[in-house]
Amino acid sequence: MNQTASSPLPSGLQSARPGYAERNENYWRRNLVVCVFGSFTTLVSLSMLLPFLPLYVQQLGVSSQSAIIEWSGIAFGATFLGTAVTAPLWGRLADRYGRKPMLVRAAVGMAVVMSLIGVAHTVHQLVALRLIAGSSAVMRPRLPLWSALRCRASARAGRWASCRPARWPAV
Repeated sequence: MNQTASSPLPSGLQSARPGYAERNENYWRRNLVVCVFGSFTTLVSLSMLLPFLPLYVQQLGVSSQSAIIEWSGIAFGATFLGTAVTAPLWGRLADRYGRKPMLVRAAVGMAVVMSLIGVAHTVHQLVALRLIAGSSAVMRPRLPLWSALRCRASARAGRWASCRPARWPAV
Protein backbone atom coordinates (compact mmCIF):
# COMPACT_ATOMS: atom_id res chain seq x y z
CA MET A 1 0.00 0.00 0.00
CA ASN A 2 2.91 2.33 0.46
CA GLN A 3 3.35 4.15 -2.84
CA THR A 4 6.17 6.48 -3.61
CA ALA A 5 5.34 9.81 -5.19
CA SER A 6 6.61 9.99 -8.71
CA SER A 7 6.62 12.86 -11.14
CA PRO A 8 4.23 12.60 -14.10
CA LEU A 9 7.07 13.73 -16.38
CA PRO A 10 9.94 11.47 -17.34
CA SER A 11 13.19 12.36 -15.61
CA GLY A 12 14.71 13.81 -18.80
CA LEU A 13 11.83 16.30 -19.31
CA GLN A 14 11.63 17.61 -15.74
CA SER A 15 14.48 20.09 -16.22
CA ALA A 16 13.03 21.36 -19.53
CA ARG A 17 9.95 22.82 -17.82
CA PRO A 18 10.59 26.45 -16.79
CA GLY A 19 10.40 27.29 -13.09
CA TYR A 20 8.02 29.69 -11.44
CA ALA A 21 10.46 32.60 -11.66
CA GLU A 22 10.99 32.13 -15.39
CA ARG A 23 7.27 31.81 -16.14
CA ASN A 24 6.43 35.01 -14.27
CA GLU A 25 9.41 37.18 -15.21
CA ASN A 26 7.30 39.61 -17.29
CA TYR A 27 4.51 40.14 -14.75
CA TRP A 28 6.50 42.30 -12.35
CA ARG A 29 6.65 45.09 -14.95
CA ARG A 30 2.89 45.07 -15.39
CA ASN A 31 2.40 45.06 -11.62
CA LEU A 32 4.87 47.90 -11.23
CA VAL A 33 3.05 50.02 -13.84
CA VAL A 34 -0.31 49.41 -12.16
CA CYS A 35 1.11 50.23 -8.74
CA VAL A 36 2.87 53.39 -9.92
CA PHE A 37 -0.36 54.57 -11.55
CA GLY A 38 -2.34 53.83 -8.39
CA SER A 39 0.20 55.56 -6.16
CA PHE A 40 0.35 58.57 -8.46
CA THR A 41 -3.42 59.01 -8.60
CA THR A 42 -3.71 58.63 -4.82
CA LEU A 43 -1.05 61.26 -4.17
CA VAL A 44 -2.52 63.59 -6.77
CA SER A 45 -5.98 63.22 -5.27
CA LEU A 46 -4.62 64.12 -1.84
CA SER A 47 -3.01 67.23 -3.29
CA MET A 48 -5.90 68.30 -5.55
CA LEU A 49 -7.57 69.92 -2.57
CA LEU A 50 -4.88 72.61 -2.41
CA PRO A 51 -6.45 75.11 -4.86
CA PHE A 52 -9.85 74.83 -3.16
CA LEU A 53 -8.72 74.75 0.45
CA PRO A 54 -8.60 78.57 0.89
CA LEU A 55 -12.16 78.84 -0.41
CA TYR A 56 -13.30 76.16 2.02
CA VAL A 57 -11.48 77.85 4.91
CA GLN A 58 -13.19 81.11 4.01
CA GLN A 59 -16.59 79.38 4.03
CA LEU A 60 -15.81 78.07 7.51
CA GLY A 61 -15.79 81.63 8.84
CA VAL A 62 -12.22 82.89 8.49
CA SER A 63 -12.39 86.40 7.05
CA SER A 64 -8.91 87.92 7.09
CA GLN A 65 -6.79 87.21 4.00
CA SER A 66 -3.70 86.44 6.07
CA ALA A 67 -5.69 84.13 8.35
CA ILE A 68 -7.13 82.29 5.33
CA ILE A 69 -3.62 81.69 4.01
CA GLU A 70 -2.36 80.62 7.42
CA TRP A 71 -5.20 78.20 8.14
CA SER A 72 -5.03 76.78 4.62
CA GLY A 73 -1.35 76.02 5.07
CA ILE A 74 -1.93 74.48 8.49
CA ALA A 75 -4.80 72.32 7.18
CA PHE A 76 -2.81 71.18 4.15
CA GLY A 77 0.30 70.40 6.17
CA ALA A 78 -1.65 68.57 8.88
CA THR A 79 -2.23 65.61 6.55
CA PHE A 80 1.45 65.09 5.93
CA LEU A 81 2.35 65.71 9.57
CA GLY A 82 -0.08 62.96 10.59
CA THR A 83 1.48 60.67 8.02
CA ALA A 84 5.01 61.33 9.26
CA VAL A 85 4.11 60.78 12.90
CA THR A 86 2.11 57.56 12.52
CA ALA A 87 4.03 55.82 9.72
CA PRO A 88 6.27 53.81 12.09
CA LEU A 89 3.24 52.59 14.04
CA TRP A 90 1.34 51.42 10.96
CA GLY A 91 4.50 49.85 9.55
CA ARG A 92 5.04 47.86 12.74
CA LEU A 93 1.41 46.74 12.75
CA ALA A 94 1.69 45.74 9.08
CA ASP A 95 4.73 43.61 9.91
CA ARG A 96 2.85 41.94 12.74
CA TYR A 97 -0.64 41.46 11.23
CA GLY A 98 0.01 41.66 7.49
CA ARG A 99 -0.30 44.37 4.89
CA LYS A 100 -3.75 43.54 3.62
CA PRO A 101 -5.49 44.41 6.91
CA MET A 102 -3.55 47.67 6.95
CA LEU A 103 -4.69 48.49 3.42
CA VAL A 104 -8.29 47.82 4.39
CA ARG A 105 -7.86 49.97 7.51
CA ALA A 106 -6.37 52.78 5.46
CA ALA A 107 -9.13 52.66 2.86
CA VAL A 108 -11.94 52.65 5.42
CA GLY A 109 -10.27 55.33 7.52
CA MET A 110 -9.71 57.56 4.53
CA ALA A 111 -13.30 57.15 3.29
CA VAL A 112 -14.76 58.00 6.69
CA VAL A 113 -12.49 60.97 7.37
CA MET A 114 -12.83 62.45 3.88
CA SER A 115 -16.61 62.25 4.23
CA LEU A 116 -16.43 64.03 7.58
CA ILE A 117 -14.23 66.78 6.14
CA GLY A 118 -17.14 67.78 3.93
CA VAL A 119 -19.33 68.46 6.98
CA ALA A 120 -16.77 70.30 9.14
CA HIS A 121 -18.25 73.41 10.80
CA THR A 122 -15.09 75.17 11.97
CA VAL A 123 -11.56 75.51 10.71
CA HIS A 124 -10.33 73.68 13.82
CA GLN A 125 -12.45 70.65 12.87
CA LEU A 126 -11.03 70.82 9.36
CA VAL A 127 -7.44 70.79 10.64
CA ALA A 128 -8.18 67.96 13.08
CA LEU A 129 -9.85 65.88 10.35
CA ARG A 130 -6.98 66.49 7.93
CA LEU A 131 -4.58 65.36 10.67
CA ILE A 132 -6.64 62.21 11.23
CA ALA A 133 -6.77 61.62 7.45
CA GLY A 134 -2.99 61.66 7.30
CA SER A 135 -2.76 59.43 10.35
CA SER A 136 -5.20 56.84 9.08
CA ALA A 137 -4.08 56.55 5.46
CA VAL A 138 -0.35 56.10 5.84
CA MET A 139 0.13 52.88 3.90
CA ARG A 140 -2.16 53.54 1.02
CA PRO A 141 -0.01 55.19 -1.65
CA ARG A 142 3.34 53.61 -0.89
CA LEU A 143 2.66 49.99 -0.04
CA PRO A 144 1.71 48.63 -3.48
CA LEU A 145 4.72 50.29 -5.09
CA TRP A 146 7.01 48.87 -2.41
CA SER A 147 5.52 45.40 -2.90
CA ALA A 148 6.06 45.48 -6.66
CA LEU A 149 9.67 46.57 -6.27
CA ARG A 150 10.22 43.92 -3.59
CA CYS A 151 8.89 41.26 -5.96
CA ARG A 152 11.35 42.39 -8.62
CA ALA A 153 14.24 42.19 -6.18
CA SER A 154 13.09 38.75 -5.04
CA ALA A 155 12.78 37.59 -8.64
CA ARG A 156 16.38 38.53 -9.31
CA ALA A 157 17.36 36.44 -6.30
CA GLY A 158 15.19 33.55 -7.52
CA ARG A 159 12.67 33.79 -4.65
CA TRP A 160 9.28 34.43 -6.23
CA ALA A 161 7.45 32.92 -3.27
CA SER A 162 8.40 35.96 -1.17
CA CYS A 163 6.36 38.25 -3.44
CA ARG A 164 3.10 37.17 -1.84
CA PRO A 165 3.15 37.00 1.94
CA ALA A 166 1.65 33.90 3.50
CA ARG A 167 -1.09 35.90 5.23
CA TRP A 168 -2.55 37.23 1.99
CA PRO A 169 -5.01 35.02 0.17
CA ALA A 170 -4.26 34.38 -3.47
CA VAL A 171 -5.60 37.35 -5.38
